Amino acid sequence: MQQTEMQDQTKRSTLTQSKQASRANPSDAHLPVPIKRRERDFLRSLHCLKATVILLD
Repeated sequence: MQQTEMQDQTKRSTLTQSKQASRANPSDAHLPVPIKRRERDFLRSLHCLKATVILLD
């Protein structure tokens, strides 16, 4: 239960981060969407992994 909450929180923070990043970094605009999506998914899984490690610690 706690982990899904963490994942939801992570998703929210990742979304705001990507919004800020796209605003701050217009040079990324030319990149195809799948690459961005893959990168975002990777970052999200990394965040979840970190959250899990923190929980287990």
